[in-house]
Amino acid sequence: THHGPSLDTPAMFCEIGSTESHWGRTDAGELWAKILSEMLNFESNQKKGFKMWFEMTETERKGSVVFVNLGGGHYAPKCGDMAKKGAFVGHMLANYAFDWGEKNNWKETISEAVASTRKSFVGGSLCALIDKKSFKSEQRKKIEETLSELEVPFSYKKEDLLENTL
Repeated sequence: THHGPSLDTPAMFCEIGSTESHWGRTDAGELWAKILSEMLNFESNQKKGFKMWFEMTETERKGSVVFVNLGGGHYAPKCGDMAKKGAFVGHMLANYAFDWGEKNNWKETISEAVASTRKSFVGGSLCALIDKKSFKSEQRKKIEETLSELEVPFSYKKEDLLENTL
């Protein structure tokens, strides 16, 4: 993730604002806690037909879409749309997470995101959603080649991933 540190276990970071004056707001923290509790609450999610990954059987996991998001903005609305429809979200790499210049470590960034997501979602149907507008044509080609090397199906359309048609 862009927040770091690197972790070997599933984790999520939530931001409260963009400046130091926002970071100490307990009301915002309480709101985040309420929202996340509702989203992750086992009882309410079961009523909606959703299960947490660790609640699923091996058979259920094999049919479940797990994706990494490559590109897009900081808030990645396509990921939220997919999660609301039952897809599991692995790493989300905004377009600024890719260094095509001096360090040129974009390939390592993708490889680490894929490896970490595979480790967290064993048995899932891993794929990648690429934000086409975030990358130049030559960059998209390199990303596609890297994902192919990693045996990760990809699409530029979230519908393809949700329908698991890759």
